[in-house]
Amino acid sequence: MEAPCLNYCYRRRTRSRRLRKKLHIGEFQELGFDYELTWRAPPSVEVQDQFIDRLIEDVVEALALCLGGGVTCGFVAARRGNVTAADRAAFESWIRRWPGLDRVQVGPLREELAEAGTRTSEDPRFAEGLATVRPSLHRVYSDHCKH
Repeated sequence: MEAPCLNYCYRRRTRSRRLRKKLHIGEFQELGFDYELTWRAPPSVEVQDQFIDRLIEDVVEALALCLGGGVTCGFVAARRGNVTAADRAAFESWIRRWPGLDRVQVGPLREELAEAGTRTSEDPRFAEGLATVRPSLHRVYSDHCKH
């Protein structure tokens, strides 16, 4: 006799509120979005510093967001709860007004832990600097960034 599929039974199980919160699923899932920027010319260190400082001050801290990434790409999440469509629109509006950018691509809201996997702080793409970061963002940093 063949053994029953345990994965199928497990997936159909109703989880407790505590477990849903721990796993960040259901009403506890956390939403964020990716961004990718292309500069007309490679920005100097001073321009990069100014860009990140102003981004953190004007958008990230003002909207109580977290930023993992830097001047070319990254992921934005909320400090608590979810990023809203209004937060995403404010971020995109601010980024589009920055001089020197050739292309701005801001992704749709998606589950923060959907891309969780092998990303760690040792990932060389983190070398360009981290802003206000939640530990879970280290796992989320998207695969689309090309350096």
